[in-house]
Amino acid sequence: MNAFVENSSFERAFTEKLFGVTKPMLEAEGLFLGRMQRSGGAAKQDLNTDLQKGVGDFLLFRADTHTYVRSIDLKVERDSSPNLFFETWSNYSMDPGRWTLGWGHVIKADRIWFAFEDAGIIAVICLKKMRAWLVGKNDRKRPRSTDYREVEQQRHPQANLSRGLLIPFKDIPVDVWSHSMIIEGDTVRMTGRDEFLARLPLRKVKR
Repeated sequence: MNAFVENSSFERAFTEKLFGVTKPMLEAEGLFLGRMQRSGGAAKQDLNTDLQKGVGDFLLFRADTHTYVRSIDLKVERDSSPNLFFETWSNYSMDPGRWTLGWGHVIKADRIWFAFEDAGIIAVICLKKMRAWLVGKNDRKRPRSTDYREVEQQRHPQANLSRGLLIPFKDIPVDVWSHSMIIEGDTVRMTGRDEFLARLPLRKVKR
């Protein structure tokens, strides 16, 4: 099994698990989660690319009226890190004329669920506010994105690398990220930032 297929299988399995464990918690709040998928599919690998960019992986609805609430895109990594990887470029190692913008710029979902499988934690990020925060000015009157290193993704061997900003979770403002989810066996519960941060390693792992 090559690295791409292995990683796709991992993402598919995590998506299935997350969809199941969040159901009781959402039902208690009068909500339900719908998956964006083709017939027979269960994860983002089954999505039409344009549809994934436009919507994300999940749609959240109110159970009583079926009213749309928001769209959600899932990002999951095996090993936890103190940093969020905000992808700026995709297929970076190809001919520069064919580089494409990464999910940090193109995904139109309302929320990013950024998950670490090993720690069972998920940060609920408001993507619109995240982008606004990154383009806002820092103390030097420069875009705040310049405060963070842009690195190549090296966790998963692949021909076409991506690049992204390494942003410490502790730096992300509360109005951008205030809620998290903790997976405990076959259940999940909502929590704030502190418990998420407490479960992160002190040192970053290799990107």
